[in-house]
Amino acid sequence: MLAFETSNGLAVTWNEVRAFTTAIAWHFKNPQCLIDEVAFQEDLIVLVRKLTYMLDAARVGEERLRTLGALILLRTFERPIAALKVRSKLIIEDMVRTSSSLTAVADQNLLLWTITFGGMVTDDGSPEQALLISHIHSVNPNLYKFDDSLGDWFQVRRVLENFPWVEEIHEVPCKLFWEKSSLYPP
Repeated sequence: MLAFETSNGLAVTWNEVRAFTTAIAWHFKNPQCLIDEVAFQEDLIVLVRKLTYMLDAARVGEERLRTLGALILLRTFERPIAALKVRSKLIIEDMVRTSSSLTAVADQNLLLWTITFGGMVTDDGSPEQALLISHIHSVNPNLYKFDDSLGDWFQVRRVLENFPWVEEIHEVPCKLFWEKSSLYPP
């Protein structure tokens, strides 16, 4: 059992984030069904507050990574990715500060999801982006080709789709970060 699952509040909130993301993804596939804007904003605010509050309880490892990744994910529903590059700076700095736990995480797919979502909201050429790129090379050796280059985007995407993900919002910026990270050899 993951440490994250032993903390009931975090597990419940993670399931709420998954349900919220699934509803948004469903809406993109069925645009004739409208989303209640007020309910959407209220749900988003409640989830962000819960995760922010729980960040103190998630001190290290997988709990913290899951919480940071979920905060970035939810922010992608609030505003365009370009605006997030400034607004998510504190979350990225927290992710960088906890970088010692990045390579010690048992769930390498969680690590890939968190780093990719963190990477998509970092400034090009920033020290934070460079650190996340260096860590992405240590993630899930099954994603590497025989020549030690990173595997193709479709392999990575299959992993990311197992976590909260909305193709219409996350596909392009995550793919851009992945391609950028592929330029730097491990």
